[in-house]
Amino acid sequence: MRLGLGRTGRRILACAALWLVAWLWAGWHPSEVVVDVVGGDEELLQEARRILRGIRGSGESRLTLRPLAAQQLIDISRRCETPEARAEILFDASELNAAGGELRLALIQCMAASRMARSRRRSELELEVAHLERRLGLLDAASRSYLRLTAGGYLSGLDRNKAAHWCARVAEEQGRTRLAQDRWRVLARTAILPQRRLLAYERLALSLCGDGLYREANSVLQELKSAIGPQSQAVTQQGKQLQHTYDKCTSRIEQALSVNVN
Repeated sequence: MRLGLGRTGRRILACAALWLVAWLWAGWHPSEVVVDVVGGDEELLQEARRILRGIRGSGESRLTLRPLAAQQLIDISRRCETPEARAEILFDASELNAAGGELRLALIQCMAASRMARSRRRSELELEVAHLERRLGLLDAASRSYLRLTAGGYLSGLDRNKAAHWCARVAEEQGRTRLAQDRWRVLARTAILPQRRLLAYERLALSLCGDGLYREANSVLQELKSAIGPQSQAVTQQGKQLQHTYDKCTSRIEQALSVNVN
């Protein structure tokens, strides 16, 4: 059946169809919609902050107030005009639910928030998603999330190192010892903070000792001393703190190595 539409009618229909396609595309790809937080959203963000401050100062009644506050935040997020503001308030609700032990609900909300956020903030929320997956025992999902964030995305160097740390920890929890050891070795050599490198070296060496690979573990200890030892000698407050951690790490590794009768 043909509709009796003139040229103007056909143009209106075509424009309506294009608008519908754009609307559907934006709904499925909210992270691509670049919109700054508008004035109304700023007021909603301030309202959300007031709710959070009220929860922090609620003392013993915090446990009962937390679910109510989380629902209030959900309601506020629905009034936001921009996906960025909605993501922040939804993440606040997720944190409250996680603190109250509602981890599965928190995961759903955090995943939704990450899809609305942009660029670096999106990666930061995806890191929080990975943490929740790990806490729920969804180790395969958490491993994939951590690995993806370690390999790419917009995380800062420190957060990327954090993702790499948990990537190795999850592999350990899964019993994938050799994979975990490989990940600890990479992190020990590339992490930004010397404390993070120390911890990676220690976990690698202790894991090798657990496998009876004492010679390889001793090589790791010598690499640790060569790479981190000079930094721990710095005559600064940071150097003193690093020296304390360095001494504890090397002591634990040497103690593990001492059981090797060879």
